Amino acid sequence: RNESTLVVTGDASRTAPTTYYPGFVPGPSGSRITAMRAQMAGASTTSMLRLFMVDCQPGPIPTRITFSTTTATVITPTAHGLTTGDKITLRNAFPYQFNVTDVAVTVVTTTEFTYAMASAPTVNAVAVGNYVTTPATSVMRLVDEVPVVAVTPSSTIEAPSIDIAAASPGLFPFVLAANKMLRLTVDGTQTTGIAVTTTGADL
Repeated sequence: RNESTLVVTGDASRTAPTTYYPGFVPGPSGSRITAMRAQMAGASTTSMLRLFMVDCQPGPIPTRITFSTTTATVITPTAHGLTTGDKITLRNAFPYQFNVTDVAVTVVTTTEFTYAMASAPTVNAVAVGNYVTTPATSVMRLVDEVPVVAVTPSSTIEAPSIDIAAASPGLFPFVLAANKMLRLTVDGTQTTGIAVTTTGADL
C-alpha cells in the first residue's frame, strides 16, 4: 500500500521537532517499507528532508467510522484501551477527512471513541484504515537525513523528484515494527509543499 502526505511547514530541529507529518503508519503486525519518493510542486527553500521513528501502539482495526459534521465516531471490535485525551494517528481511511495526525480522542465506551476532523466528509468511512496511539509527549529518533536542492521551477527548470530509497540504500528496505511509526520534517517552509509517497506492505 501507498501512504502520501504533503510536507509544508518547516522545522529545523534534529532532536525534538514540533511540526511534523505522518510518513507511514504500520499494520497491526508491522510493515516492510520498500520505497519512498518526494516530489516538489513549486519553489523550495528547504535543504533537508528528515525521517524520524516514533514509538506507538497499534489499535484494533475499526469496525466502522461514522461522522457528524467534523466529529468522527470510531467503533472497534474489541476494547480499544484508550482514555480521553490520548492521541491517535489514523491513516488509509476514505474519505480522506477521516485521516488525522496526533489528535486527542474522547472515550464514549470501551469500544467507541470520537475525535475531531479538520473538515467534514460527505459520507461515512468507506475504508476505515488503521490507527496507532502515541504518548502525550512523543520521543522522536532521527533515522535519516536526505539532502534536498533548493529550486524555483520555471519553463526551463523542472520541479525535482527525489528517490529517497535510492539515496539511502543502507536503510531501505526495512521493517517497521507494529509499535513504531515514521514521521517526516523539512527544515524550510514550502509554499506548495513536498508530496512524499511511502510504499510498503503489512506483515
